[in-house]
Amino acid sequence: QDIQAELQQISTALRKLQLPTPSTPQAQDQTKLAPTTPSISDLRNLRQRARAAYFAQRWAEAEPLLQQVIAADATDSEARTRLQLLIAYREVGELRDIGDREAVLGALDDLARQQPGFADPYKYRIWAEAQQRRDTYYEQALAACERNDWTAAQAALDVLLAEQPQDTDAKVLLQRVHDELADQQRSAEAEAIRQLAEQERQRKAAEAAVQKQAEEERRRKAAEARARVIDPIKETLNKQAYTAALGQLSALLKTNPKDREVAKLVANLIENPAVTIKERLNAANLVGQYGDPRSGVVSFPPTMVMFTGGKFHIGNTEAEYQEIIAEEQRVNLDKEAWNWYQHTISTQSVMVQPFELARYLVTNAQWAQFMSASGYQPYQSWWDAAGQAWLARDDSKTPGLSAGQKRDRKDQPSFWNDARLGKSQPNYPVVGINWYEANAFCIWLTKHLNDNFIYLLPSELEWEYAARGSDRRIYAWGKHSPDGERANFNQTYLSTTAVGCFPSGATPAGLLDMTGTVWEWTRSEFREYPYNVRDGRESGQNPSEKRFALRGGGWLNPLFRLRASSRLSLVPDSRLNSVGLRLARHPRQ
Repeated sequence: QDIQAELQQISTALRKLQLPTPSTPQAQDQTKLAPTTPSISDLRNLRQRARAAYFAQRWAEAEPLLQQVIAADATDSEARTRLQLLIAYREVGELRDIGDREAVLGALDDLARQQPGFADPYKYRIWAEAQQRRDTYYEQALAACERNDWTAAQAALDVLLAEQPQDTDAKVLLQRVHDELADQQRSAEAEAIRQLAEQERQRKAAEAAVQKQAEEERRRKAAEARARVIDPIKETLNKQAYTAALGQLSALLKTNPKDREVAKLVANLIENPAVTIKERLNAANLVGQYGDPRSGVVSFPPTMVMFTGGKFHIGNTEAEYQEIIAEEQRVNLDKEAWNWYQHTISTQSVMVQPFELARYLVTNAQWAQFMSASGYQPYQSWWDAAGQAWLARDDSKTPGLSAGQKRDRKDQPSFWNDARLGKSQPNYPVVGINWYEANAFCIWLTKHLNDNFIYLLPSELEWEYAARGSDRRIYAWGKHSPDGERANFNQTYLSTTAVGCFPSGATPAGLLDMTGTVWEWTRSEFREYPYNVRDGRESGQNPSEKRFALRGGGWLNPLFRLRASSRLSLVPDSRLNSVGLRLARHPRQ
């Protein structure tokens, strides 16, 4: 009875340890036998079955058998030890189920200490060690990611996934690593391209430097060679041997018509008063054939001179008028002077508003640009109704026209084909244009340049103010009588001359050819003085019914007509070989 009580106590203690209830029918049958004490042979048989199940690692079978052995023989330490090992191994499985690989390894190590060589049929150690390796590789991958070593991270994750291909965290991290490696690859490719571009840039820069050096050397040698040619000519110019220098410069231009330096050396003679008029005219004719380089002569914009304006007495006082008659009486031209200057008498001053006036007359080369822009087409916006009517008029069938009003063609100036006056002389003033043409040219130029200025014919007031100034000069340059060095007049040169050839005849402000060469159209209707800017004389309305004022005198006119106060009037369709134009300019409002 004492043994039976002890076995009962052991069974109760084992149940408190939550040992599993035998699940097999054999185990249930054996459990039912527990309360009874087995025979020695039965106990031996029970032990043998427990050992067999244990060593065969049939744990589900071995555990209840060992419990029966202990229940039958509480002193069986071997069975008790084996049962404890089985219970501990089951706990290892529970630790595996919660994924605690460190606890699994610790529990397995503890089992190994209790029984060296204890079998691990469920491969818990393999799982735990694999999990340990997984964590190691994962941590290595994370550390590599933190230092942006994506190659090392990929290597660690590749090893991890080769062993555990279903590891979701590793797959997600590997995708990020692949993205970073792709970005890195793109950056590397971009950097490689940048480096190649930089290498190419440096190569080209080196080539350019070599080429530049070679070009500089070529230019240096060319400059030296040119200096050997040009310097003697400059020395000749410094010695004022202008005729000889012109001959040398002419030869150079024939060799190289586009030589701008040579052309400028020639052009510098045109407006040099130290050079004789013959040499100035030769220089102007020479450079005219190769492209006159002076600003505003054959190109646009025109070179302008600014006038601030102010109070000005236009025309002549009665006393000045009588002085002119008295002066001309000495050469028996007092009657002509009386008639010519009677329309210049003025008793009032006028306020002149600020304006600009061109330094040069409009040239044939500049007019050619107007023609090239379909300048004479009547549909163009620069032709007003009066101008279109003139273009449409058949002069051969219109009665009452004078010779100066008739035109054979209306697509170019009269005298355009004249070898002395026309297109073959690019830097000569354009002539043979009437008021309609001059007005259309101004409107065209305003549109063509589009430089916030309005180009127009000067008024009579503006022209005389620019020619005489506040000191009311008799001639554009002053009071000295004209001569062949100051102006082209009285058929001295048998035709017009290139613009700017008479620097001694310039105004103090630098306007050239204001006296002689050609009469200049103004926008002012010819009326008697006093001059009133508000009375409609500058409006240009109904031009066919008016006569317009011209100023300056022409190459055909005698000396007595060249005073700056001199006036000429013509109907707007008149065209003469001594009539041209000069541009005025006002700011666009």
